[in-house]
Amino acid sequence: MAPYLGTEMGDLATALGLYRHNNDDLSPSFFERSVMNHVAGGRRCFESVVADNVVDGLDNPLARMKAVFTNSNRQVADVYFVDDLKKGGATPLTQIRYLDADANSRYSEQAVMLHQLSYWLAKVHDGHRLAERFVFLPREQWTWKRLGQMTAEHMDRLGLRTERLDWRQRVTQELNEVFDRMPEGIEDNVEYFAFMPAGAELARTLSERKFFATNDWRVLATTTRHHLFERALYKIKPAADPIATR
Repeated sequence: MAPYLGTEMGDLATALGLYRHNNDDLSPSFFERSVMNHVAGGRRCFESVVADNVVDGLDNPLARMKAVFTNSNRQVADVYFVDDLKKGGATPLTQIRYLDADANSRYSEQAVMLHQLSYWLAKVHDGHRLAERFVFLPREQWTWKRLGQMTAEHMDRLGLRTERLDWRQRVTQELNEVFDRMPEGIEDNVEYFAFMPAGAELARTLSERKFFATNDWRVLATTTRHHLFERALYKIKPAADPIATR
């Protein structure tokens, strides 16, 4: 998330204490980790307040609110309507607690990982549940191999073991047609390619870009995104349908 000052998002984030800098910390790419201070409980802290005060479908009550820190370390804040603050004697709408530095850093890393896997997770049965289990692993376990293990466990838990093994066999056959010799690492998570159009071609591109040797999730995300643009969205290149579908 990049809260550019002067935009509605930037002004809102600043007013609610979610962003406390002057944009000198923003990355040129919105694919990088967030620089915001996130709130414990996420959107649940604001949902009821917004629902109770929305005027119409175009109204955003958050844009009329301001957070006032209640302690010196700025970890807790009361939220008011700006107009009520100006009048004096305002009653807080709600109180929010910001994540501490370690928790905020962890949350930001998890958000990046979810984004990097989102192109694939959106195609997987109950992908949101697999995503949650994966991102709550210790970061050192965020590997291609571990994702493959958890995907297999996830599918089996859903009663899809027979289907998964069939998908795996069919993808492996396609991979054997693409590669003279299977690159090390692909077989750790064959299921990934079952959900992709022309999955074996995606595997070939990832191999050429050294993903299986580096486990660089940015390479996986960028390559998968471009592959889907070309083969599914714009259909610039021909592609067989995915072997696995929800």
